[in-house]
Amino acid sequence: MFGALRLFFSLLVVYTHLAAGGFIGGRAVFGFYLLSGYLMTLVLQERYLFRPGPYFLNRALRLYPDYWLVAGLTLIIIIKIPEAQSFHSAYQLRNGIIDYLGNLLIFPFVVYKNGLRLVPPTWSVAIEMVHYFLLWLVVARRKGFALLALAVGAGFHAWSLANGEPPYARYYSVFASLLPFALGATLYFYSPQVQALDRKKACAIGVAGFLTFVVTGTMLYLPNVSPFVFNASVYVNLLGVLGMVAALSQFPVPKWDEWCGQLAYPVFLVHWLVGFLVSHFLNIPRGGRLYCVSLPIALVTAGVLAYSTRLVIDPMRSSVRRLVRAK
Repeated sequence: MFGALRLFFSLLVVYTHLAAGGFIGGRAVFGFYLLSGYLMTLVLQERYLFRPGPYFLNRALRLYPDYWLVAGLTLIIIIKIPEAQSFHSAYQLRNGIIDYLGNLLIFPFVVYKNGLRLVPPTWSVAIEMVHYFLLWLVVARRKGFALLALAVGAGFHAWSLANGEPPYARYYSVFASLLPFALGATLYFYSPQVQALDRKKACAIGVAGFLTFVVTGTMLYLPNVSPFVFNASVYVNLLGVLGMVAALSQFPVPKWDEWCGQLAYPVFLVHWLVGFLVSHFLNIPRGGRLYCVSLPIALVTAGVLAYSTRLVIDPMRSSVRRLVRAK
């Protein structure tokens, strides 16, 4: 039942961007990373068997078609409605070749300061792509490698905190994201212990994880939050996500959960564009009202994208998986 969790994280990102600001969306992004670390380790171990061709081809089929469609539509709108460039700093049109490559391929966003991102939150997708490679290369191959990566990620955070670096230094970089990805990979290798739990204990762990995530995330919006509480909340949130993922791995996947999972990525892609169009044509400033008006439109748009993907792209991805099983 990971689809509902992915959609929950996506909605938190939308809320942060269009309504409230703050940092709960950042906690949701780290939740995405942890869940991806677990799932990618699982599929590498049990589905793709570390065969690079099928694994990377299916990752590309998952990420690029919807992204290219949203990015192309955004480019047209930015050109036709120049006011978009004042709605988000990432909508600044530039003519550098590296900007074109970055927006075409996504992963170059990791290695340069970009002035144009047609889909603003794709910097985090670029980080995911780097970790897909690292998981395949080393992290997901053995428990010891996952634990080593976890130690390196934790060490980076400890070093950053000890040197008094600002919070964004522990959020935007590949080194910072190694911690949640490695934590998810490590969880996979302890799956036998998780599977040994009975359903009641698993439910209790999942509920406790959810409440931990929500309570510590909500605390970020209280006035005068101390730096210690703010920094500690990052790691308490991760423990909450770890509990949710561990618990949900115990349960079968219902059909509605698959649809939630298929909506999560398109919602993540379209929400800034929908928010701008709603703000522009209805004259609604960024805030709670913009979120409430934009969210249903973003969900419907995402549903159309998800249905199209199901019809056109998913059969290709299924064919790639069958090739692996045939070998």
